[in-house]
Amino acid sequence: MIIKRLRLNLKQKVIIISIVCSLLPLTVLGIINFYNIHNLLVEKAAAKYLSLGKLAESKVKDYFARVNEDLYYLANMQDTKLLFQDSSKKYYVKNNLLHFAFKNSKYELITILDLTGQEIVKISNDKYPKIVANKDLKNLAASSKFAWIKEAEPFVSLISPFEFEETAINGEVIIRTRIKLVISITNIYGEESGYLVLDVKVNPLIKEFYELQQKYPNLYIVSEDGNLLFHPEIEVSKDGSIKGQASLTLNNEIPIAKESLLNTGEYTTLTTKETIIASYPFTVSNLNDRKLSFIMSVNRLAFLQPLKDFYVQFVFAGLCLAFLLTVVSYYLSRKITSPLVKLSEAIDRVAVGNFRERIEENTKDDEIENLIVHFNQMIDKLNILYENLEEKVKERTKKLADANQEMTRLAITDPLTGLYNRHFFQAYIDQQVEVCKRYNKKLTIIIADVDDFKQINDKFGHNTGDQVLQVIAHLLKESVRASDIIIRYGGDEFLIILMDNSSDGDVKWQKRFQLLLEEWNTNNSNYFNQDISLSFGFSQFTG
Repeated sequence: MIIKRLRLNLKQKVIIISIVCSLLPLTVLGIINFYNIHNLLVEKAAAKYLSLGKLAESKVKDYFARVNEDLYYLANMQDTKLLFQDSSKKYYVKNNLLHFAFKNSKYELITILDLTGQEIVKISNDKYPKIVANKDLKNLAASSKFAWIKEAEPFVSLISPFEFEETAINGEVIIRTRIKLVISITNIYGEESGYLVLDVKVNPLIKEFYELQQKYPNLYIVSEDGNLLFHPEIEVSKDGSIKGQASLTLNNEIPIAKESLLNTGEYTTLTTKETIIASYPFTVSNLNDRKLSFIMSVNRLAFLQPLKDFYVQFVFAGLCLAFLLTVVSYYLSRKITSPLVKLSEAIDRVAVGNFRERIEENTKDDEIENLIVHFNQMIDKLNILYENLEEKVKERTKKLADANQEMTRLAITDPLTGLYNRHFFQAYIDQQVEVCKRYNKKLTIIIADVDDFKQINDKFGHNTGDQVLQVIAHLLKESVRASDIIIRYGGDEFLIILMDNSSDGDVKWQKRFQLLLEEWNTNNSNYFNQDISLSFGFSQFTG
């Protein structure tokens, strides 16, 4: 309505409409894409956090899977089982455990106790593994620790909560994180005899997360009670010691309710105005299904700021480009697009076999018009070629069909008598046997042999013999029904196949044929000095 009131010419209307149609969709698309890309980045970040969470889960599970394997291995060593019946085994057990501790530095203490709480063997692995002297072995019967140890059962590990120990050395806080695993030891008779206690260092596992944090900062590992096993303030020095504060909880570090992250039971992503927080909870089956959570925190504004800066520049450049494209597109649509569309439509028609429609030619002398002229000339030539080709194809197709028909006929026909040959019989008889079986029909096969045919050939020559075969073929054709089949089986042998014949049909046929043969012998008595006769054999098949 506004355009009409402005009394604009067509060219001006097209320019205004092009500008509006370019800017408006671009603006809307820009707004939509901003939020789509924003959400896509958040989703990709969430996917990355999920992948990191699975990596953390695999590290924890692998670590404690090896611990459990070691626990069961040590408890089920033959010398360990015999230790409580044979005190001489104590020496071997000590050496075995010491050798094991040298290979596995993650065990701070390896202790074997009897059922009374007396320590029997103890390996300490502070700086290096060593056997604790007998005088330093303790009886833990009265301690709360032994009361907890006695809850262990054979083949089922008992696991303590994570323990944190802070030690001040030269003004720095050194953290030790450990967990205890206990299993009941049985003797060779399956009787409970004592306990094996492993004090497992968690620090080697924390070092792996520290290395991961160098690439992905703000990582947390949280136990189900909210205590942090790993957090960004932990540092690993060159000598391998872990420094930082151990007694932190999740709520101290991330100001979001603990229930929002730990009690969901599944992967969760929380987004606030300032932070993106991902929580990946997992269950460690080798720690009696204890639940841990991998949490990663990212500053949302810093994460998205490059996108915002880039998008502002993109929108500005897009607006300038849209205006330029509007002007250029209008010019090109007048000069190039319109005739090209006509040409494209004509090519589509040619592609489906329509060679009769030509493109209207203008008087302009330019490259596109020249292309249209040559295209029309090509269409005319293609039309003539197509018509000629169509006639040739029809002619060649007919010749090929006739040739195939003649080849098929020759393949199944005897050239001398015009009857079906032996090759036809092989395929035909199998088919007719199946028909008889299916529809419970009867099939009669008669074999006919010319009597003294060799004497005819010897006396009158093979040409006369061929004439005799042709006469017999003719008489056989005259004697059968249209549904019956006659075959020259080979030499002077013929097969007559009577389909669905009556019980005396073969006898009736033989009479018909004998009459025809006798009539021929009478009419042609001067042709030979002897009559032509045939011998017959009959066979029937009933489905």
